[in-house]
Amino acid sequence: MKYLIYFLFFQTVAYTQVKSFYSDVEKTIQSIPSSQKKATAEIAAFIQEKFTSEDLQIKAAYYYVISNVAYDISHEFTVNLVISDDEMVSKTITSKKGVCIHYAKFFKDIASNLGYNCQIISGYTKQNSIIADQSHAWAAIQMNDQNWYAFDPTWDSGFIQNKKFVRRLNSKYYKTKPLEMLQTHMPFDYMWQFLNYPITEQDFLANKVVQDKNQELFDYKATIKTYLTLTENEQLSDLKTRMIQTGYKNNLAKERFEILKKQLETFSLNKNVKELNAISNKYNEGISLLNEFIYYRNAQFKPAKEDQEILEMIIKPISIFEDCSDKIYKLGFVGQDNLYDLNKFKRSIIDIMEEAKKHKVFVDDYLTKSERERKKMFLLKK
Repeated sequence: MKYLIYFLFFQTVAYTQVKSFYSDVEKTIQSIPSSQKKATAEIAAFIQEKFTSEDLQIKAAYYYVISNVAYDISHEFTVNLVISDDEMVSKTITSKKGVCIHYAKFFKDIASNLGYNCQIISGYTKQNSIIADQSHAWAAIQMNDQNWYAFDPTWDSGFIQNKKFVRRLNSKYYKTKPLEMLQTHMPFDYMWQFLNYPITEQDFLANKVVQDKNQELFDYKATIKTYLTLTENEQLSDLKTRMIQTGYKNNLAKERFEILKKQLETFSLNKNVKELNAISNKYNEGISLLNEFIYYRNAQFKPAKEDQEILEMIIKPISIFEDCSDKIYKLGFVGQDNLYDLNKFKRSIIDIMEEAKKHKVFVDDYLTKSERERKKMFLLKK
């Protein structure tokens, strides 16, 4: 997904007005030692040491991000979403540059280290009734009053003028209430509107940011609480369900939905490949046990073991191979490139099971014989 940011900012806003909003944290944050600026955990530790209240801690984190990160004009269309969140935040700290996703994740990382429930929201934006042609990302925190508030550090960090980033701190999108945020920001997932009666895409475009209480009540707090307990794959499935419910008619929402489908396909594929690797490891364990048995059989079952112990030596690998066979035929798609090797693997499991069962027949026969007859078996059968 590509992110382009449109800053809703009026240059007539005086800097002194903005400065007064952050004046209770500004001087302290600017005094952070260089040694504590290398990781979000260190930044958060400094903030916790200097500020005790919820409001000041979050404001300090927000101020740190918007005053230290510059919007990266040269990479606004080339966001690398393959790297992990930790890598993305680390690069943002080092380069002091980024686009909306970097601002949002940087802020989230500090807030999370401070102990707050902060989440990233993706969606699209609108200015003067015109929908932006690129997606956007911002953040939200569930405060101590249990209500959710939105934060957009990108839009509050400055603006673009003559293709250059101009830092001009603002607080318009700091701790924004749901209906206020929906004037300009529309999440792809209506859960992140933080409304019991979510508005539609059509209402957003038409500037009708009013809850229709005739519709069915949506318990967004309970939905979010459950959502946050799910795995990433389950969260994506949840998002897919809600996007289908809304119709995802906006072009950016359609683009997000297509990406979402690919993400779910990738999760499924990766899960199957991981399972295939687990089956392969188990198969190798079975091979190792079978080889131990063959080595012992070639030594004519010396040194002597109890009959049951000998039987177990061949039963264990057979049990493993049967389990591998059962699982591999229930396995889902593992990718076109893996099909040839997968089929070879299936054939190998069948062949090795047949070989192991022949040894089992030998052991079963061996256990029915007298000591003298057992010795003769090693002369007749190898």
